[in-house]
Amino acid sequence: MSVDLVYLEPGAVASLVLPEGDPEIVPPTLPAALARRLGDSRADRRQTLGAWSVERRTAPANPFSWSAATARRALGRGALGRLVSGEDATLGAALAHVLEHRLDRAATGYASVGSLGAWLARLDAPGRATVMSAARAWAVSVLELTHQMSSWSAPEADAYYAIDRSRVTLRGRRDIVTARSLICVRAGRPSASAGAGLRVDLLVAGLTHPAGVLPTQVVGVWPDAGLALRLRGSLADARRGARYVLAAAVAAGVAAAAA
Repeated sequence: MSVDLVYLEPGAVASLVLPEGDPEIVPPTLPAALARRLGDSRADRRQTLGAWSVERRTAPANPFSWSAATARRALGRGALGRLVSGEDATLGAALAHVLEHRLDRAATGYASVGSLGAWLARLDAPGRATVMSAARAWAVSVLELTHQMSSWSAPEADAYYAIDRSRVTLRGRRDIVTARSLICVRAGRPSASAGAGLRVDLLVAGLTHPAGVLPTQVVGVWPDAGLALRLRGSLADARRGARYVLAAAVAAGVAAAAA
């Protein structure tokens, strides 16, 4: 299946997420095949592979570290979840609650040393203000994308799927979810391999669904570039996503190449 390029205009995202046809189902043979290939993972610790590693065909070279750029999505998405569910009446109140919750977990010892909450607790007041400003800007950009959508939710976290008998976990981005669609908000501009990343997001969405149901479409949105890529969900594309994952695992040195 092809990936459609769309220029973002008012209402463009809403028009992309209309239900189209019946969703396809991931058969049990697909996760079983992944387990066979990755069951003898060479990783000395648990390895997470997702759209980023597939698009780069390798694991990130540098260790992850928190910054305003890496924290804004987690904080902004948490605030959107509270706003959409009605827990808070304004985005400002939702952001304040999300920050307070993270700091409370750090203060009471429930947050690990490398967690977002622990990192926020170590920042001074100006540093936290910078981070929360970035989170607000990210959340506002999502609200602008969804202003013509009648029903949607903001998941608290991405989807994670641990492959049986291996040390590999798959990560699928999900920022906006509707009845049958998945929307992933990305920074910068789409790369030439962005379609591969969307197929991995599609794959993980199906693997983590209780009944293996695939979204009827996955939409990657790059607000800064004014562009969106739309992938119509299909089992064929989920299988391609699985092949991309295997290639990334080989490139990262956590799986052997096929004989």
